[in-house]
Amino acid sequence: MRMARSIIIAFILAAMTWSCEEIYLPELEKMDNLLVVEARFVYGQPGQIVRLYRTVNFNDPMGIYPKVSNAMVRLVDGQGTSMELSSQGEGHYYLGHDLKANENYKLVIKLEGKEYESAYQSVPVVSEIDSVYAVYMEKVVPSGTDQSADELGRLRGFQLNADIGRSEGSVYYRFTHRLIAQYSYNIKKPVNGIPTDITVFAWQSMTPGGIFNIASPPEYSSQAGIVKHPLVFLNRDYTIQKQDTATYFQGWISITSQYAISEATWEFYRDLNRQLSAGDKLFDPMHTQARGNLRCVSDPSEVILGNFEISTMKESRYFLISPGNENFLLKKIPVHYWIPDNGAVESVPPEWWETRSKTYP
Repeated sequence: MRMARSIIIAFILAAMTWSCEEIYLPELEKMDNLLVVEARFVYGQPGQIVRLYRTVNFNDPMGIYPKVSNAMVRLVDGQGTSMELSSQGEGHYYLGHDLKANENYKLVIKLEGKEYESAYQSVPVVSEIDSVYAVYMEKVVPSGTDQSADELGRLRGFQLNADIGRSEGSVYYRFTHRLIAQYSYNIKKPVNGIPTDITVFAWQSMTPGGIFNIASPPEYSSQAGIVKHPLVFLNRDYTIQKQDTATYFQGWISITSQYAISEATWEFYRDLNRQLSAGDKLFDPMHTQARGNLRCVSDPSEVILGNFEISTMKESRYFLISPGNENFLLKKIPVHYWIPDNGAVESVPPEWWETRSKTYP
């Protein structure tokens, strides 16, 4: 009887406790079905593409962004000449004309009875990188173990930095990088019936992730150029594992694409970086704060995501190799060979293979 009474009292107390709790269901702002415009034009390169699609609700279980293929997209220059982009399907629109230097362009989109347009963008001039240099450093990074999310490790390597002077070119830039890890290993193959060691020259490509790499002169400074801008970090201890075979790292090839952009485009990427690097704090930026240069002419209150960008690109390549300590060799690569993403060849390295003492045609 006492046991039953105790159970009843416990049940009543639990019910009272539960009745005091209120489940908070926050109202999430629905931002589905917004038009997204991806339009990055690069002067001097063929095949400019505009991509159109719609956003979906955050709670959408599929998470598939609907492509917009029923729009009419035009590029209009400063003289009012209009060039229509052809629809390639899947929300892709292709420009078959070349951009002209010293010209201004805007993007115009007609879709479902509405008209959208961008601000005019000029074709920028890209300045030469004055110098690229490496600095040995140790980076503190998450260890990648499951024991503790706070456990940190050290990554040793070389930070490539760049100085860019101000000539007549732009002072606003975006950088992308392709890294190629060269390595070799030996295999045994019969040569004239005799097992012989054959050297295999192999490589693999990778693209660093993270936020957008952008650069500009320091704010509130009379300095016109860009000094000590971090380009990319090269891991000194990078290794490639192959089963039952020792591998020998043969150095990094770093390919940097330097895009000259407008100040407004730089501000757009800066706002995106603030959003991407936010840590769920109270005053984190919202996606609507990363506004591009597109607007709805028919309905100015409509939110459009994306940006129309015109850039000019210049590529530079460097080779870095280290004996495994703080010493290294860094040299500029003057000849830009075509390099496949990944591969391996036996006995003789490919034409583009880099060494300390490589000679060029």
